[in-house]
Amino acid sequence: MIDKIQGVRAQGSPTISGNKRASAHRMETNVLLPANEDSFIPNGSRAEYPNEELNRKNLSPEMASALASRYDVSNMTRSEYGNLLRELRDSGVISSKDFSVGYGGAVPYTVPDGVRMTMGDKDDMGLEPWPSDGRKADFTKLLQSCAKCCERFVSVQEDEDSDERIMGSSLGDSYRDLLKIFDQIGRAAKEK
Repeated sequence: MIDKIQGVRAQGSPTISGNKRASAHRMETNVLLPANEDSFIPNGSRAEYPNEELNRKNLSPEMASALASRYDVSNMTRSEYGNLLRELRDSGVISSKDFSVGYGGAVPYTVPDGVRMTMGDKDDMGLEPWPSDGRKADFTKLLQSCAKCCERFVSVQEDEDSDERIMGSSLGDSYRDLLKIFDQIGRAAKEK
């Protein structure tokens, strides 16, 4: 079940300190958050993303072309990747959930005491390592490996209504949505 998820760690993510602790406290006390602040609020076995727009915008060909002139989705640093995701979220093309999932790169896997999540550091899962220290990577391949890992995880869940299957499907949906957008940006780059 979701309440058994352990060991979640986003690659290269900062720890909460100082002013951000106030933000974390506001989340716990259900105070409204600024619209562009990333926040994830656990709600029992489900998760909520406040200020989430129900209707996302499609990535227009003009926007895809503009993003392709600034970002090479097949050769980016982690920082460039984060900036691209931020632009997509702020323009309404991806949701806060997709931003959080994509930025964190987390995928689930099962262990005897529950479900854990990892970010590309388990060789037996076929995950690509995520770049650090200014190194570049093909983020399309990274997202593909995460989507495939989520699909494999969901396929072995016996109970179709289990929290694990719902969580794995949700993560996989976010990776597939991001892949469609990255494909569109990649095609726009080739058209130039």
